[in-house]
Amino acid sequence: MTREDPLIMKPQLCLLLTYAKLFDKFNALFNKKLCPELSGLFYCLKCNYFKKIMPTMNQLVRKGRNPKIRRQTSLALHVSLDTLHRKKKETAKGAPFKQGVCLKVTTTTPKKPNSALRKIARVRLSNGMEVTAYIPGMGHNLQEHSIVLVKGGKTKDLPGVRYKVVRGVYDASGVEARRKSRSSYGAKKPKAGAAAKPAGKK
Repeated sequence: MTREDPLIMKPQLCLLLTYAKLFDKFNALFNKKLCPELSGLFYCLKCNYFKKIMPTMNQLVRKGRNPKIRRQTSLALHVSLDTLHRKKKETAKGAPFKQGVCLKVTTTTPKKPNSALRKIARVRLSNGMEVTAYIPGMGHNLQEHSIVLVKGGKTKDLPGVRYKVVRGVYDASGVEARRKSRSSYGAKKPKAGAAAKPAGKK
C-alpha cells in the first residue's frame, strides 16, 4: 500500500487531499487562463464555495482594472438617421426624446403578481426604428397615425417595454383631473374657480 492510499489514512485527511487536488486543478485553469470568468476566485473549504479576493498592488500595476461597460437600456434613443445618405449612426450620448408615429395602439397584461390592462403603442420613430412604448396615466386619445413624443424609461411589469409616451405633447393629450405629479402626465393646473365647483356640489 502506498502512502496516499485512502485505506490507511484518516477520513478527514482524505477529504483535505481531495479538496487540495481540486484547488490545484482550478489553480492550473486560472494560470492557463482557460476559465477567465473564474479568475480572481479561490475555493474556501470552510464556506464550501468560491470567494473573490482583492488584487494585490503588483497585479494592479501589471494589469490594471478594466472599466465596467454600461449597457444601454434605451438603444433607439442613441440611433440617429442621416437622411441624405440613408445611413443610421449610433451616438454615445443619445437623445432625451424622439418623435414618432403610432402604428398600433393596444393593451397587454403585466407580469405574474400584477393583473391589469396596460395601454401600449407600437411607434415608428424618426430614425426609422420601431419600438413598443407604454402610455402612462388614466385614459388616452391615441390611435393609429397619431404623432407622439417618446422618452426612455422601463415599465417594470411589462417585459420588452423600454420606452414611454410623453403626455401633453403633440397628439397625446394630458391626463384629465390629475392633481398630483401633473408635470409627468401633461395636466394643467386647475383654476381656483374650477377647483371650488366640485366642492360646492357636494
